[in-house]
Amino acid sequence: MNTNRETHKRGDRVNNQQTGIAHAWQTLKKRDSDSVSKNAGARYDPARSSFSLKIYSFDVVVYLNEENLLSKSPQSDLLLQRLGYFSQLAILWYLITARETPLSGELMRPTSLPGGQMYTGGSHVLPLDNLAQKYDGTLDEFIRRGKELGGTQITFGDAAIKLFPFPRVPVSIVLWEHDEEFPARADLLFDTTCQSHLPMDMIWSTAMMSLLLFL
Repeated sequence: MNTNRETHKRGDRVNNQQTGIAHAWQTLKKRDSDSVSKNAGARYDPARSSFSLKIYSFDVVVYLNEENLLSKSPQSDLLLQRLGYFSQLAILWYLITARETPLSGELMRPTSLPGGQMYTGGSHVLPLDNLAQKYDGTLDEFIRRGKELGGTQITFGDAAIKLFPFPRVPVSIVLWEHDEEFPARADLLFDTTCQSHLPMDMIWSTAMMSLLLFL
């Protein structure tokens, strides 16, 4: 009985995902290509009807006619296939909603966003504990992985990396190693302008794929 219910839920999620992706493609196709390029920091190729943009360290091409996302960058299958549940819609909605807004330089936790309570329970809880446990005592490996993803080491906590999931949406991931009083912990921070570039649910997807690329 429980197995059938879980199978039904998975089927609903797949159907909802497919419907959402189809809607996003149609919405993107209606946007002015020059405005999309300028707002998102992407490049438009009219001959191929495609947008190119940097996502972490991956060069991703968004083909409008074929409704396809492709990349020849090493390990890009991890982003576009294995993490496709998070990345595919986030990429499309970033192109749709991004604005030419300068970064504020002010950082915030996702829980501080309007509707941020979604991060505090259920399936939307970010795997920060898993990240902290994996790299506790191996901070060099965390920094190495962050640089592989195009990140820059920054001065926060015991180790921290700044990534660019999208050209206008930086993410900072901060780690603290365990000590005598506290266990290892991790934090993820967005620039406060993230709300200008992504819908709330796509901010969550961006946070998830940013963390899962380390796990």
